[in-house]
Parts: sequence; structure tokens; C-alpha cells
Amino acid sequence: MATHLGLVGAPRTAAIVAIAYLGPRGLEDLVGRLLAARKGGV
Repeated sequence: MATHLGLVGAPRTAAIVAIAYLGPRGLEDLVGRLLAARKGGV
């Protein structure tokens, strides 16, 4: 994901750590909330 976003150096490392910390369920919840907010929901 970090490569897809074009992150390099420290931002790339931070993204990898954040994704690893969230795990699959946390990441799924985060993406779901972002998509809901984009559509106007909560």
C-alpha cells in the first residue's frame, strides 16, 4: 500500500507500522469509515 501511494523514506515506514498495528480488522474498519464519510454517511 505504501508503494501504491508513492511513499518513500520515513513516511513509508510510518505507513507500514500503522497498517501493521491496525491489522486486518482495524484496517477494514478504517477504510469502511472513510468510504462512508465520502458517501455522506457516518
